[in-house]
Amino acid sequence: MGPTRKRDLTAATVLGAVVGYMIVVLLYRYFPPIDVWTGVSLLAVAIAEAAWAFYVRAKINDGEIGDMLRWCDARGMDLTLIETMPLGEVAEDRTDHYMPLHEAIAPLRDDYDLLPIDYKTGGPARYFGVSGMRARLGLITPMSHNFCDGCNRMRITCQGRIYMCLGHEDHIDLKTAFREGGPAALDALLDQALLAKPLRHEFAIGRGEAPATIRHMSVTGG
Repeated sequence: MGPTRKRDLTAATVLGAVVGYMIVVLLYRYFPPIDVWTGVSLLAVAIAEAAWAFYVRAKINDGEIGDMLRWCDARGMDLTLIETMPLGEVAEDRTDHYMPLHEAIAPLRDDYDLLPIDYKTGGPARYFGVSGMRARLGLITPMSHNFCDGCNRMRITCQGRIYMCLGHEDHIDLKTAFREGGPAALDALLDQALLAKPLRHEFAIGRGEAPATIRHMSVTGG
């Protein structure tokens, strides 16, 4: 982790602790039922949350992405990263697993110049050239940098359903149509699917937020 990033993370941790302490003081002043021990407990919780955020980011920022990028470069490969997406119910809180990719790659900028390039694949990744490397760095950012305006994808599952958007449950049953009407029955449905493609997905990650879809990514496929 570069010195600038360490400074920023340390400042954020200290700021979180100070703000938590001030809130506790104000609550204690204007709401007498909150005693000193309750205030201390609230302060401890605030410090613990700030420390946990510091630890998680430091772990990610401690050269792991740089190591992966150098490994790919040595083998003539590119590295593409993707943000977590709220698809399907899970036991854990996704808030603890989400980090915007612009934050995750910030330490790389201490050692490399990352310049946007025009390279494209069939997917939604935005690619960057990395100074001193052949490897390209791709970022898929469904949360922090919506790419729906350039999406041309629909997905057909093994059950014969076509989903017009990964982040919506709306679908059209091609299997039933094919069994009842043969290939000719599919033409109108495919036109219908194209017209029904949503403008964008509605992904949101936060405490108490419901997942965008009931189905998991593995159900839809790539």
